[in-house]
Amino acid sequence: MGLGQWAEDFNPPMPGWEIVGGAGFDLGDKFSRPGKPGNGWVRATQGWNALQTWVSVPANTDIAVDAWLRWAPALTGGYMSVRGDDNGTPGPVITELRLAGNQPLPKDNEAGYFEYQFHFNSGPHSRVLFYVGLWGNGEDAWIQIDNAVVQWNTPY
Repeated sequence: MGLGQWAEDFNPPMPGWEIVGGAGFDLGDKFSRPGKPGNGWVRATQGWNALQTWVSVPANTDIAVDAWLRWAPALTGGYMSVRGDDNGTPGPVITELRLAGNQPLPKDNEAGYFEYQFHFNSGPHSRVLFYVGLWGNGEDAWIQIDNAVVQWNTPY
């Protein structure tokens, strides 16, 4: 059995990412995990803001998502999510992880980044939209992302 995956370490180039609202990329290692130059970010006070990319996956497959995140204490409406492909547009949310300033922290602190994971089944979708985003709450809120991986087992 093998392993299929899509991975992003946020070292240039970073093809395929779409920026929605206040979002972008930091180059170098000033805001990234130690030894991992580059990261993505979302920052805003109003509206929906996100970094998102389409990932090709096998249909009807169990898939794991793993990413390193950190965020502002003021964050109240942040998400790391996947949506199915609905004829070329984002469909309903398949799975999401809600991110908020008062959320308990998981394992492995690396310069303020913590590792977050979730699993989902791709159902009939051969493509999913992976994103990290936030709803502005009137305060300066932000999320930083580093080293994201979407992976699944393959029969070969």
